[in-house]
Amino acid sequence: MDIWEITLNFFTAFGTILSVGVAVFLFRLKTLHYKRDAARVLLMEIRSAEKTINEIKNSSSVLIDSSIMPVSSWHKFQHLFVSDLDTDELNSLNDFYNFCTLIQSQIILRQNQHSLMLEEKVKLTQAEILRLSVQYSSDESEFNKQKMLILDKTFFPNNTWFEPQAPTQRALRYVQNVNLISTSTCGSKLKRIAKIK
Repeated sequence: MDIWEITLNFFTAFGTILSVGVAVFLFRLKTLHYKRDAARVLLMEIRSAEKTINEIKNSSSVLIDSSIMPVSSWHKFQHLFVSDLDTDELNSLNDFYNFCTLIQSQIILRQNQHSLMLEEKVKLTQAEILRLSVQYSSDESEFNKQKMLILDKTFFPNNTWFEPQAPTQRALRYVQNVNLISTSTCGSKLKRIAKIK
């Protein structure tokens, strides 16, 4: 073996080691960026949910257009944080996301019931207006007067109509059991990982 062959083997081995080292470095860098971005997504979801939870706690009511957490990313990203968070913090995050999912399901149930009740209300109103049109077919002025009375009772403010309270009551009960994450040690660790102050 001559010196050229030894030199060539050395540079080939060195090039291979260098390539592997660069690939490992780039993979590690990509993983860190992915983890940072995942922590930012989680913090964004948590802050938004906590804001709505605080609004519900302060008003003691769940608005029909409320939304706690339409998208839940914790189950997608939780594996990234197993080495950064202790068992209690992981449990806190699990509990937080589980309660948010329960609250969101009750809000959706309430919204669905509200839509069904509104649809039924429209059907009943249309049937009553049709009945009035037959009854007052010869007196258009009286028909319009009676029709406006029905519409005022049915669709304008200060009217009352049946709305099941079970979903709202369950959502309010769940809201009382939610522990906030952003001000806990878990939130601090997520902020550190996300490089957010």
